[in-house]
Amino acid sequence: GKVRLVVHINGVAILCNNGKAFFDVTVVEGATIHLPADRACPVAAFEGLIHRIGPNSRQVKAFMSSKGKPSTSCPERLIQGPHHDNSPNFTDDKANSSMGVEFVSHKVTPSGYSIRNDTTENEEMRSWDFQASNDGKIWTTLKQHKQDESLRGAFAVASFAIDAANDERQAYCFFRILMTGSNRRGLSHCLMCSGLEIFGSYIMF
Repeated sequence: GKVRLVVHINGVAILCNNGKAFFDVTVVEGATIHLPADRACPVAAFEGLIHRIGPNSRQVKAFMSSKGKPSTSCPERLIQGPHHDNSPNFTDDKANSSMGVEFVSHKVTPSGYSIRNDTTENEEMRSWDFQASNDGKIWTTLKQHKQDESLRGAFAVASFAIDAANDERQAYCFFRILMTGSNRRGLSHCLMCSGLEIFGSYIMF
């Protein structure tokens, strides 16, 4: 019969079947990944929990309130990680547009997050809420942004800490960006975003 050995290395399980090793999506409970020191670094800003668990593991799912047309926008572009495919990713021009992720088998206690603009240079987000939920229906706002100019330029990156007072050290399965105002030009409610990453601690459930 097959021999299956599991070895944990840096929070990732390596499975060995008959001498052949391959990565599995299992993670060690209680692991923590902190916001990078350089919060504008386009690589480090996207090496958080989604990157650790693996966007292709089926344990992280992305979603968006609508797909902008005409375009090839898709939720998966939100979890591309440190590298992107140079493609636009945006919702329809509707108020309260949103994009987010679901951790299928984990609960996350967030300490910060990163976002990345898409190809546009004049329709960046300016007002939005970063929210969390455990059922995808009832949302808690963890951080509010009003006329925030952190994102400026194509594929611009910004990272933000979440205040402990707002966080209350609760763990969640769903996270989303909810637009609460028009974009930089003030003419549209299209949510332009090609990347989301979460930092903090996580456990399996």
